[in-house]
Amino acid sequence: MSHTDKIKDADAFFEVNPITRQIINKTPTKVVLMQNDHNSERFTFRLPRFIEGHDMAESATARLEYKNEAVGTVGLYEMRDLAIDPENEENVICSWLISRNATANAGAISFSIEFECYENDKLVYSWHTMPHKGISVGATFSGTEEIEEHYPDILAQIKEDILKFNAMLTTVIDDGANDKTFPTTKAVKDYVDTGLDDCACKIVDSAEGVKIPLNDNDYRAIEGLIVYGKTKQKATPSISNPQELLHGRTVVHMYYSSNTININIPGGLAGVPVANGGNYTDDKGQQWVADFYDYDTLQHTQRVRTVILDKSGGGFKRSGLATYDGYYYFYRGVGSSVDINYDGVICDRLPTKHYSTAWTDNVPGEFCTLKPSIDGTSVVFCVNILKSRVDKFPGNTVAEKFNNFIAENPLTIQLAHRNAISSTGVVLTEEEKAQYKEFKLIAPFTTVYNDMESYMEIKYVVDTKAYIDKKIKAALN
Repeated sequence: MSHTDKIKDADAFFEVNPITRQIINKTPTKVVLMQNDHNSERFTFRLPRFIEGHDMAESATARLEYKNEAVGTVGLYEMRDLAIDPENEENVICSWLISRNATANAGAISFSIEFECYENDKLVYSWHTMPHKGISVGATFSGTEEIEEHYPDILAQIKEDILKFNAMLTTVIDDGANDKTFPTTKAVKDYVDTGLDDCACKIVDSAEGVKIPLNDNDYRAIEGLIVYGKTKQKATPSISNPQELLHGRTVVHMYYSSNTININIPGGLAGVPVANGGNYTDDKGQQWVADFYDYDTLQHTQRVRTVILDKSGGGFKRSGLATYDGYYYFYRGVGSSVDINYDGVICDRLPTKHYSTAWTDNVPGEFCTLKPSIDGTSVVFCVNILKSRVDKFPGNTVAEKFNNFIAENPLTIQLAHRNAISSTGVVLTEEEKAQYKEFKLIAPFTTVYNDMESYMEIKYVVDTKAYIDKKIKAALN
């Protein structure tokens, strides 16, 4: 049989003095609670309705904070029954139903009350009492087991409210086919009118990563998805063994389901590894500057530029710096220092080095790098390459020989930009729209990943109980 009794306060109420802020116990014998009592005692408080002209009945919250002086545990209880005193409209009353959270430890209990008013979510009034002392919790044979939770009462109230509301909504869904009499709250009306995935009262959370494991999701369509790019190469590139820059179509997958989303972006989603200034960091700690696609806004934002370098546009110039024996060093401008991230370049025919460790003096090997120009206004792309390769080609100067070499061996590079190069809308086909809408997560465990092993951000509807449990656990730790 369910327990439905309501605990009423038959004793004289505690009186709050608006001048001294003291809480006065009008029942002198009401000073002892027993350890582990739960919802068996209620303390009611009365105070003047108008204090310095402010109507306390308009307070948005009335909270009681309590502390066990013996062990130092604290708690917060929201007194939701704040109301005008039915026996005297010049007073307001509110009460504290004392749970086991407050009586778990034997010892003296002190408490105080605060009242707050808000306008447009902004605090406009706050009023506090003095702490009241004189109540104690007597020990029982069960001992004095300490609790570690902070503010367990108010967290339990929030959890109870949400779970009750979620249960009501579930009833609406289950009974809706046969019973057309629904609750009339706006949230439930929205629920019935617009369907499960558009419900106004659903809780939406977010997660991000290269591989995203979810353990609190509901069986719903995803609410939002951003996919970042990543350029891959099958091996380290070289002049004799070039490696294609792979950054084409991205396919998003999900464990426990055959659901996939194909991200068909013209040119693909590129991403270049950088030391600093990336717009995401992968699970190995590597930063990337990457293009990304947002399914919410249907916007493709480009952060990476692909350039093919051959002898056109003036070609490369020979560096005046001394070069390591057996190698030449060439350069050409590729953009403004305001736009280009020095750390971000990748090439199909040469491995890359950071410019701070790739100066030509006594640096052997074939590689490429980005570095600032002498005047610091532009960025130049530099190539270190074997003399023997270049000298085989015709030309009156070393620079001409190298430009004739790259005419037959053009370099494809990708450059990371500090800011967005462009942001353009992408029109989805009806098939793609349906595919995205039907991309449902499997409750309660789903792992979302993509074939490029690139970063993603996802918004999803949570399983209410799992979500609240997770938030409460995080708040208590």
